Amino acid sequence: MINRNAKGANKLLKALIAVTAISGILIWCFASPGYGKVGDKTYQFASAIYGACLAKSTSRIETIEHLLQTDCEGEDTIIEVERRWLTEIMDQAKNDQWDSAAAKAKMMMNDQVVNRQ
Repeated sequence: MINRNAKGANKLLKALIAVTAISGILIWCFASPGYGKVGDKTYQFASAIYGACLAKSTSRIETIEHLLQTDCEGEDTIIEVERRWLTEIMDQAKNDQWDSAAAKAKMMMNDQVVNRQ
């Protein structure tokens, strides 16, 4: 009887360890903050958005948005996922979430510098 309980407890402990490890990996993968390395042009747009957010300037955001929409040519064009990130940040700014948008733009710029090494 005692041996059977010990085996059951051992199996339960192994299952809990496995679930904890898998949960930790999933949380790290999906909740990891930041954007990672972005292109130089994306960095320039993030910098412009950051400045516009600090100034709380809707007109500057609209100008940047227009420039982003027309940026479709050349070798240094912005990839789609980065364009989407920039657009989401500008959408926050246009919804008067200036601080949050500025923080995300700054995070994007910081990630570029950190990940350049």
